[in-house]
Amino acid sequence: MDGSSSSVILLGEGDADAGRAVGGKAASLHRMIQSGLPVPPGFVLAAGFFAEWTVSLKKTDAWQNLLAADEEERDDATRRVAAECGTLAFSESQREDLCRALERLPDGLYAVRSSAAGEDAADAAFAGMYRTRLGVRKEQLESAIRDVFASQFEPRVFRYRRELGLSVGDDEIAVIVQHLVAGRVSGVAFSANPETNSRYELVINANWGLCETIVSGRATPDLYVVEKYGDGLLEKQRGEKQISLFFSPDGGIEERVGYRSGEWSLTDGEVRRVRDLVREAEALFCHPVDLEWTFSGDACYLLQARPVTALIPLDERLLTPPGEPRRLYMDITLIEHGMQGSLSPFGSSWLDRILAYTLEDLTGVRGIGSDIREGLGQTLGGRIYLNISNLLWLENPRVIALQFEGLDASAAEAIRALDPREWRSPERPEKMKRIVSSSLWRSKDLIGRAVLGFLFPGRLQRQYAGRVQRFETALEDLEAGLLDLREFCDASGRLVVRLVKESTGATLICSEGARLLLRRMFADGSPDIRGLAELLDRAHPGNVTTEMGRSMHRLAEQIDPVLFSDLSALAERIRRNEMPEPFMEALEEFMEAYGCRGPREIDPAAKGYAGDLLLLLAQARNIRPADCRERFLEMQENRERAYAELHAYCRERGRLKAWYFRHLCRVLDAFGGLREDHKYYLVVVTSRVRKRALEIGRHLAAEGRIESVEDVFLLGIDDVGHALESPGADLRGKIERNRAEYGRVERCRRFPALIDSWGRIHKPPAREPAPGELLGYGVSGGTARGPVKVLRYPGEKEVLPGEILVIGAADPGWTPMFIAAGGIILEVGGLLQHGSIIAREYGKPCVVGIENATAILSDGQVVEVNGSLGTVRIDGLSG
Repeated sequence: MDGSSSSVILLGEGDADAGRAVGGKAASLHRMIQSGLPVPPGFVLAAGFFAEWTVSLKKTDAWQNLLAADEEERDDATRRVAAECGTLAFSESQREDLCRALERLPDGLYAVRSSAAGEDAADAAFAGMYRTRLGVRKEQLESAIRDVFASQFEPRVFRYRRELGLSVGDDEIAVIVQHLVAGRVSGVAFSANPETNSRYELVINANWGLCETIVSGRATPDLYVVEKYGDGLLEKQRGEKQISLFFSPDGGIEERVGYRSGEWSLTDGEVRRVRDLVREAEALFCHPVDLEWTFSGDACYLLQARPVTALIPLDERLLTPPGEPRRLYMDITLIEHGMQGSLSPFGSSWLDRILAYTLEDLTGVRGIGSDIREGLGQTLGGRIYLNISNLLWLENPRVIALQFEGLDASAAEAIRALDPREWRSPERPEKMKRIVSSSLWRSKDLIGRAVLGFLFPGRLQRQYAGRVQRFETALEDLEAGLLDLREFCDASGRLVVRLVKESTGATLICSEGARLLLRRMFADGSPDIRGLAELLDRAHPGNVTTEMGRSMHRLAEQIDPVLFSDLSALAERIRRNEMPEPFMEALEEFMEAYGCRGPREIDPAAKGYAGDLLLLLAQARNIRPADCRERFLEMQENRERAYAELHAYCRERGRLKAWYFRHLCRVLDAFGGLREDHKYYLVVVTSRVRKRALEIGRHLAAEGRIESVEDVFLLGIDDVGHALESPGADLRGKIERNRAEYGRVERCRRFPALIDSWGRIHKPPAREPAPGELLGYGVSGGTARGPVKVLRYPGEKEVLPGEILVIGAADPGWTPMFIAAGGIILEVGGLLQHGSIIAREYGKPCVVGIENATAILSDGQVVEVNGSLGTVRIDGLSG
């Protein structure tokens, strides 16, 4: 056999394809051997080797039953297909190919492993999913190969494949046969630290004997954390190494309990040897890798390599090279907009403009918001980042923490703990030198309007109404004009930024100033007095987000509950105009005001309620049982009662204090309902940008230059503009590259608020909760007890009245879900974050800043949320 045949390929010889034929694991082994890395010799039985088996299986009743199986039946159906594999026999040609390949390997024992098409890929590792057979003798090979082939039908494999969106029959499996290296010490190594997310920390786990004890979790290994590009040992922990496994010459596996458990399994030199091999492998694959390795005698071998899939994706432009000082970034997408997923390529380019206009308008320095290294921020990798290290040239950590405490209390604590000597950029960037004087001058009008509003709230209210009206007129004029996409985005973006600076910024300062002063006024009062003070910040009229929820509830009340049992049929009735006329009129009014809103609403790629009727109906069904109207009236009455009692309390302490209290309440009443307006008007403009983009998308799709209209959002704004100017530009290739990158970032379930330029996640100093308690930050007072309901996205599940809603972060698209909930728990948030504001408006106890709450808590678990103390007590876990 010359290196390879169509179905049997020797690793390291010929040109093994990294595609479906050999699978990801075999392709990586092949590349490592060809690059000179030490890998035991072997061959891969490509997917074609098993073609006859696959055809035979697909003719069985078990296979047909699997195709027809529902969710409950699927596990049993896959097991029946796996059982059918036991009847598969090797043909003569298969045996001949196998024998010829074995002649190229040394005598001894073998390792038989899977290599499926998606296995060890960057977006899906399939780690530990398929079966592995070790210590296989020559006469056992056929049975071992059949066993590994059958493992593709394990229920756990099918469940994982479904999570990745892969359907039955999409996969092809290959099988690797390698010469077995009897390791004296083995382990796994990560070229990036999966615990801290640092790209520059290398983690090694080691145990005596085989690596299987580590992979299976049967033994606690030794831990070594080392500098990837230095000789420093950052952490070293001796594991218990309860069990070790060794090969015996006859092919069996010997288990030894407590073998040399008191000794370190690796010498310093061996740690460096593993580190060097891991660095070479990472350089070969151009991404962080997870390796299995083993020492046999003095030689170290690499057994397999896969991408580290659990890291937070970070754009290369955010990283600093080894040896350079680290920079600290804040994720504005998360803490300001409450968005965990990735922005689309189009959305990234849109919000990059908004960030640039905002920071340029605030500071007067051009480019300050489009240069992450020399400026203050930039939108990169589907996220909006702020450079805290550069910001430290302007403010100390305490001041910065205070500025962001309202958005994310946990991130603020982490910033407050920073040592500026360690985290400030080593040199003050040129752009930063011009900020202080120019930004103070440019902020004078904003400060002046805020002072006006605080002294004379009625005058600022009238000014605000006039400016909003002029904004709406100007936006209509822009839409009616002949601007191209880039010109429209620039003009409309600057228009909404100017509105925020000239109007909504001042009203926000007034409302939050009044709220904080009222809280401080009663901070030393009794618990009853402090509780009354919290009621003052409830049910403010004019809050555009709570009004949306109430409007949605009124819509839901007009729908017969029976119709909610089939949302698709209900949506079709609405599209055909078969619903009562009052409902259709109310729906039209809702869409006119709020059709642009919904999850991810700051991204033009988001369809909003106007483009996703099923989402609207799912949320309407969820909130229909709630007593929304009565609850809002009750909160208004409570606010009025609290005002009367606190006014009497102040009057007893002097006329001046009573006057001051009345004035602060007037300011809060005037502007408290406007706190969400800045976001709302950004979303309004974003919806107009979406409308323009869709018009162009329809044009490009009609010309056959893009596959579907929505593909336009997989291009940036400048890409779309260039496409219209250059009819020959390749859009499909660009779209597919962007789709792959967008999908990679989108798969990240939990972005951190703070991350540095080595990829390390930053957290606040640990606080010690009481037994059975989770400790966060209270942002909406009161207590609620009920069963947990964990949601990953709005509408995923129905939230029943009284349930405790647990989510990662909340943009306004989440807030209708708050209506039915008894209380809310957020992983991310602060007093001014959207979820917190709406929780207070609805009078729902809310706790934020509980890390990994969506993983710690599970549906049905009973908890008590105390929004005043910032605690969550879990039933049955109290000490």
